[in-house]
Amino acid sequence: MKIIRLFTIIYSIFFLSTSSFSLFAAEISSISLDTILSESAWKLTKKSRGISHYKQPIKEYDVNAYKGVLVIDRPLETIHSLVTNVENHPLWVTFCSSSSTIRKNSEDDAIQYYRFDVPWPFLNRDIVVHCTQKTDPVTGTVTIDSQALKTPMVPLKKNHLRITDAKHKWIFERIDQRRTKVTFISMTNMEGQTPRALKNLISQVIPSSSLENLKAISMKRDHPATSTYIAKTVVNKKR
Repeated sequence: MKIIRLFTIIYSIFFLSTSSFSLFAAEISSISLDTILSESAWKLTKKSRGISHYKQPIKEYDVNAYKGVLVIDRPLETIHSLVTNVENHPLWVTFCSSSSTIRKNSEDDAIQYYRFDVPWPFLNRDIVVHCTQKTDPVTGTVTIDSQALKTPMVPLKKNHLRITDAKHKWIFERIDQRRTKVTFISMTNMEGQTPRALKNLISQVIPSSSLENLKAISMKRDHPATSTYIAKTVVNKKR
């Protein structure tokens, strides 16, 4: 509720004080994150609840990239399962009202669909993403890359804006058997005629609050979002 009130107040301020809107000069989806971003250019914006939040202005794209880094006292497999359990994302991803896998090409390649119910006065958003995963055979580090698709694999919904320009990356690094370093990087064009500063605020707040939620539920073994991994673990041990 605090996030909803925040967006309503801020939107009113920007709507009254901003007479021009900024459109993106280029498409995020056309270039990889590794090409766009510089590791030395990240600026720490805050540390909260064990999470370091960063931003990186991307002049060519008129948007700030977001990075969140945290350590969770849970095994890599547990955190990985929470993030890859797509159907449970509404339990912890901020504003996500539904999510599903619409096509699974392989264990490491899938097409997913998300819908976001955002506060008034914004229109709701949805997005179709192509997700790929790779695991470093030496370190065991898992990287998940996702990119928004322009192809209308899911029919456009009434009163929704389709996000077609976005890239995200998850990195899971094993510290030891009980702790995992999690890094999330995001660049998203929220679409619509929203002031640039407000778009940048939204692109920071949504992933940062989602990471806080992820950390919180990962510590609760009885939370619905963790039940899938725990059930699989029990079955595997019995085998």
